[in-house]
Amino acid sequence: MTPLLIAFLGGLAGCLAAHGFALRRGLVHHPKSERWNGGSEQEEPLAPESSVMVSQAVQSPKRQITTLGGVGIWTGVAAALLVACPQDGHRNGAILIGATIALIFGLWDDRRNLSPRTKLLVQAFLGVYVATLAVDINYLPSLLKIPMVTFAVIAGMNMVNLMDNMDGAAGLLSGLAGAGLSILGWQGENLQMLSLGMSLVGASAAFWGFNHPPARMYMGDAGSMLIGYLLTVLALQASTLPYIHSWQKVMVPPLILGLFIMDTLGVMIWRRMNGRPIMQGDCNHLTHRLAKLVKRWAKGGSEGWVNALLGILQIILVLVVLMAVRSGSPFEATAWLGFAVAGLAALGLGVFRWIQ
Repeated sequence: MTPLLIAFLGGLAGCLAAHGFALRRGLVHHPKSERWNGGSEQEEPLAPESSVMVSQAVQSPKRQITTLGGVGIWTGVAAALLVACPQDGHRNGAILIGATIALIFGLWDDRRNLSPRTKLLVQAFLGVYVATLAVDINYLPSLLKIPMVTFAVIAGMNMVNLMDNMDGAAGLLSGLAGAGLSILGWQGENLQMLSLGMSLVGASAAFWGFNHPPARMYMGDAGSMLIGYLLTVLALQASTLPYIHSWQKVMVPPLILGLFIMDTLGVMIWRRMNGRPIMQGDCNHLTHRLAKLVKRWAKGGSEGWVNALLGILQIILVLVVLMAVRSGSPFEATAWLGFAVAGLAALGLGVFRWIQ
C-alpha cells in the first residue's frame, strides 16, 4: 500500500502545484459551447440537436480549466517509484525515463500541436525503448519483439488519448485498469509490477479529484501519453506472468484494457462507415453515446452518470478477467474470457450501432 499512498499524496501535491502554476501563466482551456464539455480532443458535434447536455463548464464561462494534469500524474508516479520502491531501482528507473519522455513529448504536443507524423515517430521511439530497456518480453523471438511491442505502445498511447474526451472518463478508467493489472502482478508475485500499478492508481486517483465533473484540470496530451505509456508497460509485464494456461498471456492484458480498445475500434469503424476521416475528432465516442443513453432515464443527463457507468463496466471487466485467471479448468477459463469478449462485443455493437 505504500506506493499507492505516496503516489496519491505526490500526485495531489503535483496537481495542486501544476494547477496554481497554470493559472498564473494563463495555461488554461476555455470551454466552447460547440464542443463537448470543451474537451481536450477537438470534438465535432454529431448534429446541432445532439448536444446531449449543456456542460457545467459551458454554463460557467468564467471558470478556467488548467491543462497540466499530466505533470501532477507524473509527480505522483515518480515519487512512488523513487521513494517507495528503491529495491526495483534499475527496472523502475528505465520505466520512469520512458515516462518522462512521454510527458515531455505530450507537453510539447499540447503547446505546439504536433503533426501526426511527429507523434508517431516519438511513440515508435518509445516502443523501441520499452522493448529493449524497460520490459523483458522473453517469450517473443527477437525479430518479433521490437515491432510488436512498438505497435502496442503506439496503440496504448493513442487509445488513452482518444478516451480523454469527457470530464473524468480517461482518468477513472486508467486508475481502475491499473488496479486490475496490479492485482495480476500480485497474483503472479511480480512485486515490481505491483508497485508500478499501485503508483499509477494512486496518481490517477489524485488527478481524478481535479478532473471529475465538472473538471478543474485536464490531463492534456501530456497526461494521456504518459498514462497510455504506463498502462502499456503494465500490460506487457502482465503478458510475462506465469499463468495456469499459457494462452492467457495474450488474452488477459488486452481484455483488462478492453473498454479502451472497444472505444478506439468502434469510433474508427463508425467514421470509416460514415465517410469521415479516421483521425478527425467527433462526438461519437463511447462516452458521448452513453451520455445520450443516460439522458433517456436521468433528467438532463450528466457526465457524472457516465463516469459511474464506465467505472462499473471496468470493474466488472476486471473481475471477470480475474476469475478466468484463477480458474484451474481450461473450460472455465475459456468460458470466463469468452464472456468478457462477448460482453465487450455486444456493448460495442449496441453503443455504436443503435445509440445515435
